[in-house]
Amino acid sequence: MRIALPVVLAMGLGFLGWVLQRNLEPEASPRPVQGPAGLIADSVKAPQLAAGRPESVAAIAQISPRPIEPADGSSISGAHAAISPAMAVRANCLAQASPAKESGSLAIHRWTDSHGIIHFSDTAPQGAVQAHRRIEVEGAPPVRVEARGYDVNLPEALAQRAVADALAIQRILRDSLDVEDDGVSVLQIEFIASPAAFAERTGNAGASQAAGSYSMRDHTIRVLMQPDAELNFRILRHEITHALIHERVGVLPTALNEGLAGFFENLRVSGMGGQVIPAHEMRGATALLPSGDPAAALISLFAHADRMFYGPGQEARYAQAFALIAQLMGSEDGRSALAAVLRAQRQAPCESADVVAILEAEYPGGLSTLGTDWLAWMRNPPDTVIAY
Repeated sequence: MRIALPVVLAMGLGFLGWVLQRNLEPEASPRPVQGPAGLIADSVKAPQLAAGRPESVAAIAQISPRPIEPADGSSISGAHAAISPAMAVRANCLAQASPAKESGSLAIHRWTDSHGIIHFSDTAPQGAVQAHRRIEVEGAPPVRVEARGYDVNLPEALAQRAVADALAIQRILRDSLDVEDDGVSVLQIEFIASPAAFAERTGNAGASQAAGSYSMRDHTIRVLMQPDAELNFRILRHEITHALIHERVGVLPTALNEGLAGFFENLRVSGMGGQVIPAHEMRGATALLPSGDPAAALISLFAHADRMFYGPGQEARYAQAFALIAQLMGSEDGRSALAAVLRAQRQAPCESADVVAILEAEYPGGLSTLGTDWLAWMRNPPDTVIAY
């Protein structure tokens, strides 16, 4: 298979060139994406779910796809406008909203639970605890959250949970993937009750069918309120990831951008740590596996950039992107290869990194081995906990 890899890479690079040319061609009018979106990205029909969290990729796929950035720099979750995000927001592709560290203090809470275990957290404990102390620490956190409700009351404990989720995602990006947290990112979060108001606030009529969006124009995450409280926070974590990637990394290739957002939406934060159980999110997704040569399937996934990613078959691409990130995050070699992609993207934030070449060079055994490992992971997701 390694012998055939140059041929596969040549075919893939040729296809990528054709994709880029297509993305640069203007179209007369936006075309809505048909079919379900994938792992809570940022556009598509908002689900009417009963209480309880979705248990499979197929269920999650009805929630919300990646934001599309119109020419004014906003990023919309809803029907995808026919414009390439990388082309539309070059002047704003690495936000760094607050490049200088802010002064101030951070409150750290220390307490002992009923089992005698000592906890440290940046949020106050809930319920009855012992020996609770509030400790002031100099220096502001790398992420600050400001939340508001547009036409609805905010979910209970939104501010505390949003801050905890954002800080946990940022810590993992920094500690596991070497993503620098220079400066303070200020995340504006707005919850909206009405689909019509959501479309108006995101500036796109098609967004009335979406559940979440992140705007590169005003650095604002907007969430259409869902009847399931936990679903609101899953959508929020997904959009927080998109925002942090925009703030810290740049215009990441679509498959990796959505894969990371799908991975972190499933992060269960507890205190200063968290965990993801990827296998739980792949139930019922065996029909979404790619066919043919694994390395060629990876190249095809990366070649579906921008609006092509969200076209017919996007449910499979969301699942495959999620599985790729989960597989990479599950090993030291995988994290090292993914970190190399993010470093390259950070160095040239306005141009999507050459992910195929980087993974070929950085993953042990190259793209052929990675494709084989990725496909094996999807066929039999390991029932392990990735803890942070």
